[in-house]
Amino acid sequence: MKSRRSSEKTPRRKRGEGRNDCDPLAPERFLAPSDREFSAMLEELVRKLGRKETLQMLSISALYFDRYREGRKPSPGIKRLVWLIWVILLHPDRLKSKWDLLTWGFYHKYPVEWKQAPEDWSI
Repeated sequence: MKSRRSSEKTPRRKRGEGRNDCDPLAPERFLAPSDREFSAMLEELVRKLGRKETLQMLSISALYFDRYREGRKPSPGIKRLVWLIWVILLHPDRLKSKWDLLTWGFYHKYPVEWKQAPEDWSI
């Protein structure tokens, strides 16, 4: 195994370029709940479960929890977690298939009819 010389550096990644990159037009980007909807879901969880139980389910610190309730912009991961807990516990009818999970529950709300692909009209 060759050792890496100090002059040989690994190229740095550009900002926004990483292992979690995905298609910017993916459904989870434009169907995700807004920050206002996120706050409403968080408040509904607190109202139904209580602050302590909500904190335990989310596994986040009370400091971050309070910041989210005060209007801090949530990361995509915490937004997905809050939505998933909210939908499983309070609105299980919205989660019927894996497509509902991918589209934040919009798949059954606005069903799409899948049609046959058009023929290939080659020139």
